Amino acid sequence: MKNSVLDFVAPNECPITQQHILSKDFFSKTGEKILVNSQPERLNTINRITNRLTGNDIALTMIYGLLSAGINRNVLKLVHQIKYKGRPLLGKEMGYRLGEYLLNLQQTNNSNEQEELLLPSPTKYNSILPVPLHKVKERERGFNQALVIAEGVSEVLQISIDNDLIIRNRYSISQTRLGGLDRMKEGGSAFGISSRPYLEIKGKSFLIIDDVVTTGATANGIAMQLLHHGAKRVDLAALVVSG
Repeated sequence: MKNSVLDFVAPNECPITQQHILSKDFFSKTGEKILVNSQPERLNTINRITNRLTGNDIALTMIYGLLSAGINRNVLKLVHQIKYKGRPLLGKEMGYRLGEYLLNLQQTNNSNEQEELLLPSPTKYNSILPVPLHKVKERERGFNQALVIAEGVSEVLQISIDNDLIIRNRYSISQTRLGGLDRMKEGGSAFGISSRPYLEIKGKSFLIIDDVVTTGATANGIAMQLLHHGAKRVDLAALVVSG
């Protein structure tokens, strides 16, 4: 049977398995299973990422990843489809799933865990901060993948997005082309904090959203600047934890 008319309206391949899917679906059944089986063990992400930040101050309190490329590297195909194949709706769908994942973590936290490692109640974050693209790169791509992911998270957690607080100061090449040491050097140095009244940041808690976290240096650099400006706490949530 030939593809239906609806299949021509939206991509009809699963972004992970490349299997044919109906236009109303985002993934094949096999793709959905891969997503479920690729979720990292709860609360282990921060330890693995901070080990890569040796020699740097750790500014992030927690790092959350919906999927682990260390479990199944096929999940990186998902990010590639969002960023380079022009699929912002897929990004927002994954933002919904990331938001639900965070809600579930908050609801199932073990009361014996250290208080500083607990996920704050979703209402305790003051703003969601998508990692910005340089304006040139955003024009080239047509959208910022971190922002569309953040939009999904925002709708689930009912927290507003502040898309102007973090500023990208310079254009940089994709970090997929950088080695580990170069990623660390890049860190958050490409970013700055916009001119805001001190009270808009002081004592506030922020959730940074990104598509992939590898070394964590980018978000950690941003978090250091926010803490320097008086923020109380900064966490990171990403679709995929690489490695």
